[in-house]
Amino acid sequence: MLIAGIDEAGKGCVFGPLVIGIAIVDEVRARVLADIGVRDSKVLSHKSREEKSGKLRKALDGFVLLKITAKDLSEQMRRKISLNDIEAKKIGEALHAVKAGVVYVDAVDVDEKRYEERIRKHYAGKARLVCEHKADVKYPIVSAASILAKVERDDELHKIKKELGEDFGSGYSSDERTIEFLRKNLDNEKVLKYVRTEWATLDRLKQRKLGDF
Repeated sequence: MLIAGIDEAGKGCVFGPLVIGIAIVDEVRARVLADIGVRDSKVLSHKSREEKSGKLRKALDGFVLLKITAKDLSEQMRRKISLNDIEAKKIGEALHAVKAGVVYVDAVDVDEKRYEERIRKHYAGKARLVCEHKADVKYPIVSAASILAKVERDDELHKIKKELGEDFGSGYSSDERTIEFLRKNLDNEKVLKYVRTEWATLDRLKQRKLGDF
């Protein structure tokens, strides 16, 4: 039986895409994940994630990387669709092509059962869904998905930085480099197409700028 794990990277960022990783492996071969040394991507160095991602791409029976751009996120949130619902819909639709018997999901909703219900609205398949907090720590297959998603998001950010010609940091609102870059580019459409404009972060920066006058 195939098992799958799902995790995302970049949900809380103000800059760049949200990336959802789906890792798939035959449960008989699941030992390969331990051999690679998968762990939650947040506790691994950039170099370690890159190395493990390369090994996972060869060892897994399959993987899927779903990217939701900042522009798409902004447009949906403008229509009052929550980030959790956006993510659940993307996962539910993708699961129809994943022939796994059990799918382990890192639950982003405070209510694990409710998150499963959000996904089920878009997925009518027979796979058993296990939605839990800290699934990326509990289940190696979710750790694998976490690594794939994080490396893919890092690659996407690298492309954006190359295009814009500046290193703006991690893309999180807690990163002063990111905030300073946004502060200088509040009216720059080349930059704003990569920014989640419905985030409160942007409103605060605009209000602060107005307060300078």
